[in-house]
This record gives sequence, C-alpha cells and structure tokens, in this order.
Amino acid sequence: MLNHWFHRQRVQYAFYKTKDNVNPRLAKNLAKIKKFDEEPALFAGYIKSGNTWLRFLIFNYFNIKACNATETLTYQELNKIQHESLGDPIEPSGPQPGFPYLARTHRHYSSVFDRFTKGIHIYRNPLDTLVSAYHFNKNQPESKQNSFVNVNHFVKNNLIYWELHTRSYLNQGHLLHVRYEDSQKDPIGELKKVIEYLGYTFEPKIAVKSIELSSFKSIKEMGREKNQKYGNGGPQYGAEFTRKGIIGSFHQELERSTIRFGFKTMNAFGYKSLLK
Repeated sequence: MLNHWFHRQRVQYAFYKTKDNVNPRLAKNLAKIKKFDEEPALFAGYIKSGNTWLRFLIFNYFNIKACNATETLTYQELNKIQHESLGDPIEPSGPQPGFPYLARTHRHYSSVFDRFTKGIHIYRNPLDTLVSAYHFNKNQPESKQNSFVNVNHFVKNNLIYWELHTRSYLNQGHLLHVRYEDSQKDPIGELKKVIEYLGYTFEPKIAVKSIELSSFKSIKEMGREKNQKYGNGGPQYGAEFTRKGIIGSFHQELERSTIRFGFKTMNAFGYKSLLK
C-alpha cells in the first residue's frame, strides 16, 4: 500500500508540473483546424470510456437523418466523417455536410483546449474503464504493450491517471458531461442532451433508430461482417475492439482487494452504488 501511495504522489506531481505542455502533433493538428470556417466542438474521454459507442450514437443519428440509413456506419466510415484523434498523425478533414463537427482527444484537459467554446466529455466508472483498458492494452502488438502482471496490478497502477484525467474535465463548467452509465440507462434522454447541446433539433424517432443501430450487438455484427473487428485498434489489433460495455462487470474480473482499493475513488465520483 505504501508503494501505491508513493506512486500516486509521483504521478500527481508530474501531472500538475506538465499538464499544460503541448504535444507537438496535437499543436500541429489544432493549428490546421483554424483554416476551416467552422469551429469544432471538443469530444473527449479517457480511453475505453464509451467514446466510440457515443460517436456511433451521434453520427448514426445524423446519417439516418441525412441519408435514411438502415445500417450502422462502419468504423471506417465513422472515422472518415470524424477523424480519429487530434493526437494522431492525421490530416484534419474539417466539417462534413450534414454532420456535427467534432475534434476528438483522449488527452486530459489543459489550457490548450480553452479555445473550444463547446465540448462533450464522456466518462465511465473507473473500475470498468480500467478493466476494459487492460484488455485493450494486452491485445496490442507486443511493442505497444505496457508491462503489467495482471488486471489487478494494471487497475491499481492506473487509477490515479483516471482520477486526474476525469477531474480535469469535470472542473470545466462549459462542457457537457455524459456519464456512460446514464447513457445506457436512458439513451434517449442522454442523446437528446447531446443533440440539443450541439445546436440541433432533437427528433425522437431518429434517436430510437440510432440507438438500435448503435447497440453493442449491432456494432459487433458490423465489425465481423465488414472485417473490421479491430475497430479503432487498427488492423494489427489482436482481438475484437467492442467488448461488453456491461455496467459493473469489474466484479467478475477484479479481486476484492482491488475493488476495495478503488472504493474511495468510486465514492468520490458518484459510483458508490456499483460497489457491493
């Protein structure tokens, strides 16, 4: 436990010392965005927080509205409409007709993002998030893997990173904060908030269809049928990108000692009800 305390102190010190440092690639892509007439809304979340699912929900909604779509977008189509991430080696494509213009990042909030007048932040309880991140990490090519003995070690080590990342966004009052758990329990209500926040008229019938097309079952089937199971993990990813998305599934994967380790954080961020 003492080792974890020292780890937390080191991580927090490094975070606050460097949090406003700008990644050169991120800065370059932000500069490129300035050439477009329309200003994007920021779209942010810690890795494996439901980011991709919410993107499908939003962009399937507008694809149904614009094209009367009857099938979900594929991963490749989604990433053509809204480029993958500000930190990736990509060429920002700019706004696409008929769709909202979003700029996505997994990076913590810092002053470099103050330029965005609007932003959507999705967050999910830390134990489910980090379990999912562990599985994503272990299925990466060996050169990209972080060396953690098991999921319990991974969760304990990364909990502080989740805390700092999530709090950096929750401290920003101008953003729309979407709890993954709320979006699963009331997808219509949460999608309505997102659509109206972005400045569009909400149409319930389209929303119902988007929710159907964006279900985990639908997206998994699309990935298998279109040979895109790797999703946003890239062709080199060694597993199916879309896993379960089940609330509270950490109970089946973590030791009780790890869950107790995360109790304070879960309670502080409003997730006490998920602890048994």
